[in-house]
Amino acid sequence: YKENEINNLVKAKILFDYLSKITTKTIKIQQVDERLLQITIPKSCFEINLLDDSSFPILDFSFSNEKKIELSNLVLNNISQKIKPFTSPYSIEQANSPSTRISLNSIDTNLMECISSDGKRIAYYKFNYNGDQVKFTIENKAIELGLQILSTSKDENLTILLTDKDYFLKSENTLIKFPIFNTPFPNLSTVIL
Repeated sequence: YKENEINNLVKAKILFDYLSKITTKTIKIQQVDERLLQITIPKSCFEINLLDDSSFPILDFSFSNEKKIELSNLVLNNISQKIKPFTSPYSIEQANSPSTRISLNSIDTNLMECISSDGKRIAYYKFNYNGDQVKFTIENKAIELGLQILSTSKDENLTILLTDKDYFLKSENTLIKFPIFNTPFPNLSTVIL
C-alpha cells in the first residue's frame, strides 16, 4: 500500500466475503464518505458500510512478555492429519467444549507433544521443537486457520505468540487472536496407558 493511509472499521466477514471472490492483483480501496468504503477492481465496484470505530475494542499488540512458538507447515499438516480427526467437529454449540481442543506441551528441551481426545479416543503426536517451554490448549479450528495463513504467506513457519490471557496466530501480514483455556485438557491422570 503506497498512497494515503486509511483507518476504517468494517465487518470482517463482509470484507473477507468480497475479497475472497477477487482474483485480480490490483485492488483499489477508498473511503467515499464518512460512512462508506469502496473497493474497486478492473471490472467491478463494491461498497461496504463503515462502522463507528468507537464500537471496536482497543487491543494491545505490543507483545512484551509473550512466549513464542514456531510451527512449520509440515508439523501443522501432521497435527491436522494425526490429531485433529480425534477432536469433535467444531460448531457453535460446541464452542466451549474441551473435545474441540488440542493440547500442546513442550516436554523436553527439544520435543513437544500434541494430545487430543473426542471423549472416546485419545490421539498423541510428538515432534521436534526448539523454543520456549509452553503448555497450552489450542482450538482445532486454529490449526486449519494456521494452514490457510501459511498457504497465502511467504512465511515458512507459523508463529504462535502466547500471552497470559490469549494466543495469537501470526504471519507476515496476519494476526488472529484466540482466548487461552485455563482448564487442563485432556486430563491424562485418569488414563491407563
